[in-house]
Amino acid sequence: MSSLFRRLSAALAAGSALAALPASAAELYGTEVVQQATIRFYDRYGANESGWQMLAPLTYVGTYELSPTFDVDVHAKTAYVAAQTNFFGGDYDYSGLTDSVVGATFTATGYAGWQPFVTLDLNLPTGKSDVDFGESLTLADPDLVDLARYGEGFNTNLSAGASVFLNPSWTLTAATGFNWRGEYRPYAGAGDELDPGDQFMALLRVQYLTETQFGSLQLRYRTEGTSRFFGQDIVDPGDRIELKGEAAVQLDALSTLSLLASGSWWDKNAYYDFFTDAAVKETANSNGAVYYAEIKYQRDLGKVDLRTFASIKRRTSNDYDTFDFRFRPKRTIWRVGASIDYAVSDATALTFGATGGQLIQADDGFVGETTYLNWSLTAGVSTSF
Repeated sequence: MSSLFRRLSAALAAGSALAALPASAAELYGTEVVQQATIRFYDRYGANESGWQMLAPLTYVGTYELSPTFDVDVHAKTAYVAAQTNFFGGDYDYSGLTDSVVGATFTATGYAGWQPFVTLDLNLPTGKSDVDFGESLTLADPDLVDLARYGEGFNTNLSAGASVFLNPSWTLTAATGFNWRGEYRPYAGAGDELDPGDQFMALLRVQYLTETQFGSLQLRYRTEGTSRFFGQDIVDPGDRIELKGEAAVQLDALSTLSLLASGSWWDKNAYYDFFTDAAVKETANSNGAVYYAEIKYQRDLGKVDLRTFASIKRRTSNDYDTFDFRFRPKRTIWRVGASIDYAVSDATALTFGATGGQLIQADDGFVGETTYLNWSLTAGVSTSF
């Protein structure tokens, strides 16, 4: 049996203690445990570079009624990751747990016409942040794999907001949040810990929902403080704005068609400047914009639920000239896929899926156009009780 499938078997069994979390003394009216594994392969066309990443998250969610006017939704998630990269004839491997997240959302349901809520999430540093050189080579491009870092520090993310029910179909939600990020060693042998900048988020969302139609429009703003290393300001990421729209319509008693589209835009970053000994805003924007669109068709056949999708992501080139080492060309990532859910019983379902696609990066002025093949396989099981 290959190392890949030995790791897959281990991943599907990892973290099983979460599945046995006891219910609280409060009245339980909905829980679900989901164990899933996705293997995502990538292969650079015409060059000696390929690899794969297998990510197996284990998720627990539960909803409890603490009182007739107060609910709490709890969640916990950990994951096992295994990855391998073949880079110019050398094989580099990594396997282990990722960081874990535990949290809860408290919602007051006793107010007429609106619901305030508070969410607390904790990032637990169960993954590895201080990777060595070989392990760092397995950290593939986030447009190719699902996980771009195996671990960081202890983070505390607190957010609060409210949903206002304008009428039976329309809901307006507003929320703000702050993420306090803990220090961690960014690579093996680091002489100091990286102090990442804290993050602030604000969100405004309007939603339309009937028995056969759904639509939402969401605006999110994010800003991040300056990250410090060896006591020195090294990077201050630009503020980010994201606009996302979703829509779904029930075509008939068995079929649903859904659409999603989003766009993200960043301000200029600031980087450490040797001459001024401070973080200075860059002369041009190195980020570019990101646009994403997806269409999905779902058909419910009783015990079998079929889904197909097609998606495309476009990262625009940044604002630097092609002869500048900071220039990043545009890239396009497209994928198509299908999956099937099979209800073994009223409480248990199995999931199988497959995707395929390409990442195409435009000529950067040095190596010409670059193409990666990208495909994945997914298997999972969910249990409700």
